[in-house]
Amino acid sequence: MGKSSPSSPDPSALINAQVALATLGQQTPFGSLSFEGRRRIRIPDGPDAFVPETMRVNLTPAQRQILEQQQQAALLLGQSGIGLAGQLPTAPMSPFRPGDFEAARSAVEQAQFQRALNLLNPEFERQEGRLLQRLSNQGLPQTSRAFESEFGRFEDARNRALEEAALASVLAGGQEQSRLFGLDLATQQAVAAQRAQQLNEVLARLGLTQVQAPTFMCIGKTTGIS
Repeated sequence: MGKSSPSSPDPSALINAQVALATLGQQTPFGSLSFEGRRRIRIPDGPDAFVPETMRVNLTPAQRQILEQQQQAALLLGQSGIGLAGQLPTAPMSPFRPGDFEAARSAVEQAQFQRALNLLNPEFERQEGRLLQRLSNQGLPQTSRAFESEFGRFEDARNRALEEAALASVLAGGQEQSRLFGLDLATQQAVAAQRAQQLNEVLARLGLTQVQAPTFMCIGKTTGIS
């Protein structure tokens, strides 16, 4: 006598059994969970199954009050965050305008070179006067080779001094430009950190992701506030 093959399970019965287990009501210290209504599910080649239409959470009075307070607090924080957002600064972070660095460098160079001229020119005039008097006392005409040689050495010394003064003024201008550039980076870093803090306060009240203050890069190193 042959063995009879097991009958296939009824799909709708399985679904209904699983739904019945998954939709059992729950009771906790915070409230209860219940399922209401029924919704029909069509199953091909089988009877229909039914699932709950609505899942309802019923909080205890204390938990409902807590939820309402949290929602009210979130609403108030959001409104205050919107108000703060309108107060965020929009001015440029740098106190310098385009061209300020070059203008400052040029001004320092000119001032430094002019100070050097104010010191050098009177001394060179005295030296030139003494040299001309000495050469005249020696009876050397200005067209003589000896006169030209002596006066040429004087002019070479004067030109070297002026070149050194010009180089020193260029160096001073470059140092001033570097100083202002470092000051600008430090200022922008400080302003960026302050604005990031203000923005994060707004974002926190609105429940949004916070940001980090940007880091300004200088050549070969990261520049921040020391």
